[in-house]
Amino acid sequence: MLCNPLIFRIMSYKQNVACLLVFVFSLFYGELWAQEMADRAVVKSGQAPFFHGIASGDPLPDAVILWTRVTPDQGISDSIPVQWMVSTDPQFSQIANFGSTFAIAEDDFTVKVDVCGLQPATYYYYLFHAEGKNSVTGRTKTAPLGSVSNLKFGVASCSNLPNGYFNAYADMADRHNDMDAWLHLGDYIYEYGSGNSEPSYEITQLPDYRLRHSQYKMDVQSQRLHQLFPLIATWDDHESANDSYMDGAQNHDASEGIWSDRLSYSAEAYKEWMPIRSPDSNNPIKIWRTLQYGDLAELMVMDTRIWGREEQGSPEPKDLLGSDQFDWLEGRLDSTDALWKLLCQQVMFAPLPNNDAWEGYESERNRLINFVEDNQIDNSVVLTGDIHTFFANEVPGNSTASAMVEFIVGSVTSTSVPINIPIGLIQLLFPHIKYAQFADRGYVALSLDQNRAQADYFATPIDVFNAAGSHLTSWKVDEGATSLVNVPNPLPSQAGPFRPDTAADQTISMVQLTDTIVLGGTENNSVDGNLIPNVTAVCPSITGSVSTLPINGALTVDNVTVMYTPNPNFFGNDTASVVLCRQGIGCDTITIVITIVGSTSTDTTYHTIYAGQSIQPCGTFSDLSSSVTSSAISSFTGLGSVAVLDSFCIDYNAPSNQPSLDTITMVVCDTNGICDLHVYIIKVLPLPTTEIILDTVSGANLYSRCFEFDDLMGSLTTFSLEGSPSQGQIAFYNDSCITYLPDSAMDATETLVFVGCDNGVPPNCDTVVLQLVLVDESTVAIQDASSNPLVIMGIQPNPFREYFYIQFYALPTANDAEISVYSLDGKIVYQEFKTGLSEGLYHLPVNLPSLSRGEYIIEVQSGGHRYTQPMIKE
Repeated sequence: MLCNPLIFRIMSYKQNVACLLVFVFSLFYGELWAQEMADRAVVKSGQAPFFHGIASGDPLPDAVILWTRVTPDQGISDSIPVQWMVSTDPQFSQIANFGSTFAIAEDDFTVKVDVCGLQPATYYYYLFHAEGKNSVTGRTKTAPLGSVSNLKFGVASCSNLPNGYFNAYADMADRHNDMDAWLHLGDYIYEYGSGNSEPSYEITQLPDYRLRHSQYKMDVQSQRLHQLFPLIATWDDHESANDSYMDGAQNHDASEGIWSDRLSYSAEAYKEWMPIRSPDSNNPIKIWRTLQYGDLAELMVMDTRIWGREEQGSPEPKDLLGSDQFDWLEGRLDSTDALWKLLCQQVMFAPLPNNDAWEGYESERNRLINFVEDNQIDNSVVLTGDIHTFFANEVPGNSTASAMVEFIVGSVTSTSVPINIPIGLIQLLFPHIKYAQFADRGYVALSLDQNRAQADYFATPIDVFNAAGSHLTSWKVDEGATSLVNVPNPLPSQAGPFRPDTAADQTISMVQLTDTIVLGGTENNSVDGNLIPNVTAVCPSITGSVSTLPINGALTVDNVTVMYTPNPNFFGNDTASVVLCRQGIGCDTITIVITIVGSTSTDTTYHTIYAGQSIQPCGTFSDLSSSVTSSAISSFTGLGSVAVLDSFCIDYNAPSNQPSLDTITMVVCDTNGICDLHVYIIKVLPLPTTEIILDTVSGANLYSRCFEFDDLMGSLTTFSLEGSPSQGQIAFYNDSCITYLPDSAMDATETLVFVGCDNGVPPNCDTVVLQLVLVDESTVAIQDASSNPLVIMGIQPNPFREYFYIQFYALPTANDAEISVYSLDGKIVYQEFKTGLSEGLYHLPVNLPSLSRGEYIIEVQSGGHRYTQPMIKE
């Protein structure tokens, strides 16, 4: 329709209404205003090295994605060891899973872990640990299985950081603590270079997209929402470029490079920085996937933006989803056993003039409507973002008045129309639109049960930090219906579970394997225990094997549980050892010390303590017939010290620094002259330790090391390697020394597990784990971030051609910074001074077009602290 103002006056009434809507949307899409906002990223030394927070996403009944980003406080290296653990309680006393990985430069030091072995419909708490520091504690929730009574999802889209505060995120987190997850339907970031964007120019390259994601993830309101709820996300156009499609974009031209490269860069950064599960590891552009929430809902997360979309405005018929995605969608709609089918997608489905939406792909929209109607697929709900406007629509059918309903969420901050058009005027031309709100920003809370799906719309201001939201309207569709009903009030929120603090708890200890486990039981009864404290089961499971058999019973290992069954009528002490191995972590040897107490009265008791500890055991003197007249130690062999405590008890102190087996005989006599003996046998164990050695190798250099096995009680008799090296060659020399030559193709880390055993009967064994990390010898550390006035977020790209960028955060102690570029012979080839720094995030370009190709050292100094990094100019 031609909406030229010169002919506007001669149009029909309906044409005028339609043109008015098109004009309003042209204002809207034109981004006529952009509010300047202060930077919301506040870097505190206590956050190091997790300045970008933590997140979870794509929950399954037995798994969830955990995410973080590590900014090392000792310089950029090739890899940073990262530990993680998941618990059913915020104190981490019931560990559900744990593990370790590496943050590597190839992934921009982001970390994504797909944690398995979880229980359905369960809240979990998680944290990461790196560089000696804990992250904040996160909370997540797994999807349910089977019968489900109700669900709640937050729904958001279009979060343009320079446009205003993310109060929609804050209000959603505060008002709806009972959400199962939150959905982001696209435009999580914006590619434009206006406002306070970081970097300040339009992003087109991989380092640019990474920096933009970095800025968004440092927003405190975004961090809090990610901390508390799992995210289910799909992208729209602004994650790459405005009005994009599979072969290009409105906001892309040849001067900005090849579109396929730009799309690949944006997808790679998105997959790195977002807590989503990739449906196809071989195709980073594929994002459409499904998530099941028991029998109540299936979320069909679609890609109407990139995957199969042909260019907007091209002649009909044309593809929007692509044939493979459309076949997948029809298959899921037809086969799912879920009551509610949620089509989570980007652009408006119901009719309204806009060739970027389904309106511009009418044949494809008709195909989907016909499929729903022909196959009598009930309870389909379309969830939409993109257009910065709240709508509630009944989608006109081809054989019915309404085929399904559509709830459209407004923007979090992105530009909206500052006026509202009366709904009566809109419905003259578009009667299927039941609600429209153009001016407000905010979010939607979607609640589902067996009877209805209800969307509660909330508006949030964007110009005052943490301003509370307000209820706009609520609409529901009943089960089996396709018409909307306006309801006066939103559904009440429940209290929800414990909300972890925004500060990291550094007192929480990560899971560690111990060298010795003590079990105690009674005669003729089995006894079991956990090999790892507070851990009941893990995934992938731990495989265990008994390396030293017990003498007086049988020992079995199942995951992290060990069970000892004593021989008939045995009581006393027994020992065994177990080797535990877990994929990706390595192996360790654990000594099992068992004490079995006789089921009948005995004059001998057995006790086990650690070196340096004391014990006050009391004996049984069943032969006495009257009151006690004397108590004394009649014999003592061992290394500890002992004294009589009272008539029947002793006070024993173990030696402080070595193991021992002490035997104490106590004699007690009564007034009738009858004396009775009691024998205390006390085994003193060395203090439990776990030795894990982290070291580095470089290139093809020969590495050598000798080991000590501190927990052995006798002479070392055997020294062996568990398994074989996977990325190098190993040789043994002397009694406990090795050499290691890395392969030329060595990648990242080699884990070697060595076991040493002594000449004891049975032998005592100890394990040392050696983790070798391949590093660049030129890597140089920086000062600790807690005292450094600058926190360096990264220097990219590396290698560079004409320029690179330094992203850093200036703390309040910073005043100036000196940037120097050195050649390898120590000469300064470039120097720049930045003065008058105030607290905030900086993105400093360094342009060196005339610099010769080769290797250089970049140095950043501030307040006496120095950061250096090797760089290569191509």
